[in-house]
Amino acid sequence: MDVVEVVPEPLPHRSSITGAVITNGTTGTGATNGTTNDTVDSYYIPRNPDPLPYVKLRDTPITHKPSDAPLCRSCKKLQYTFFDPECTTCHVILTAPTTTVSQIFAIIRQWSPKVQKNIYKLGVELLRRGCHPDDKDGLTDMTMLQYCCMAGCTGIGSVYRACDMAQLLIDKGCSVGYRCRWTQMTALHYAAYFDVGPMIRLLLHSTNGTDVNLTSPEFEDGTSLHISAANFNLDAARALLAAGANPLLKDKRNRTALDCIPEDAAGEEAESMSEMLLSAGAQFQMPVYDQVTYEGVCGKVLLMQLGFKIGERVTTLQGKSGVLRYMGTTEFAGGLWAGIALDDEAGKNNGTVNYVSYFRCQDNHGMFVPVSKCFHEGDTKALANAVAKEAAKQKKERKISTMKGPPKPKTSSIQHPDLNDQPEMKEEKEAGSKSGKENSLSVKPNVTARRGSSVGVIRKSTASVGGVPPKPAPKKSSIPKSETSTAKNPKFIN
Repeated sequence: MDVVEVVPEPLPHRSSITGAVITNGTTGTGATNGTTNDTVDSYYIPRNPDPLPYVKLRDTPITHKPSDAPLCRSCKKLQYTFFDPECTTCHVILTAPTTTVSQIFAIIRQWSPKVQKNIYKLGVELLRRGCHPDDKDGLTDMTMLQYCCMAGCTGIGSVYRACDMAQLLIDKGCSVGYRCRWTQMTALHYAAYFDVGPMIRLLLHSTNGTDVNLTSPEFEDGTSLHISAANFNLDAARALLAAGANPLLKDKRNRTALDCIPEDAAGEEAESMSEMLLSAGAQFQMPVYDQVTYEGVCGKVLLMQLGFKIGERVTTLQGKSGVLRYMGTTEFAGGLWAGIALDDEAGKNNGTVNYVSYFRCQDNHGMFVPVSKCFHEGDTKALANAVAKEAAKQKKERKISTMKGPPKPKTSSIQHPDLNDQPEMKEEKEAGSKSGKENSLSVKPNVTARRGSSVGVIRKSTASVGGVPPKPAPKKSSIPKSETSTAKNPKFIN
């Protein structure tokens, strides 16, 4: 049986894209910081054609059960513990129809250079079996795209083959923003953690840079730039900053990316990372976004999109009915509002608010509500769903407020109001202070529970009953009884 390689070893390839960074240290439209790296391209577009143009993939992704990785007899004799895709017998096992998808995922999980450098070959075998591009490994809950980001790590895998496979998965329609269930990390976070700069540029190019500042709960809600700074990943940090990452964002611990660099870090990498982030923070400018308005939208087009008509019967979320007289923007608040002429005198105006007339109706018959709270009079289903959502929202708010509860008062000992006026208690308090003992004016009863019973038994104690303190116990005299008797009767004294 002839063994044919699935894909040849890709050669270094550079593609010129308008507005994209071509190589480390050289730019297309913007400059990058740091030194150049001739061994790895900063932006890499795979040149391999689709190896499976006629294979029909599954429509929906699934999670495959965990399994053990297979191993050929020759590798067992050599006491190898990892699958070797370059071995002839192992390659036969890999391409055999009896090898399941779970077994191939088990092979990909092996963190060895021989496996990670052949990530393209393993990924093609998954697609050849009709897998969806977003199929997940049951043990790690990771997709093939996330495994590709790990396989591009320098010294372990091949950046070119990992980018080849990633581009093929993106062309097949994989989800770039999927989060692993265990680590809550996306493919961009994995690429930043393993310092795969070309993979970062490839992912951001596919999403137009919309997820460049996406946070991860695994790293204290830090962005990919926080992850790169904490691990001294210079290439990843360059790629993120060139794509517009915000170096001033803070994580849950109120740290920027510059603060994530360890304090005891020393060396060229730490200095380069610090200088890069300092210069990027000084030059960074927050993007200015235009506020969404509907001024340029024609009124008829707006009504057609929302499914309403002027003059038809409508109902509000509170159950008030009337005729729709206006729908559009207003001067008193942003967003879209619906002006309704109510049947009853339950409104707030006559169609005029702040000297701006939107429609005309009788006094106290006009009412403005947001478009989301306006429904067709016969659409009971939409109204019921909206009422249910509003009730659930209010219930959640009440639950949160009850969970917080009122502030707890400070605990203090309970004192009798007339306690200071009793001379006996004053003497006892002064005597206790002299002996260095603390006297508690209110003692809690000692309650113990019997076995098999939930009712407690109150033992005798010196607790105050009804707010009246108990009488102090008589002090025992240290004089013998015989001496005290003679002291009380003066006739026995000699």
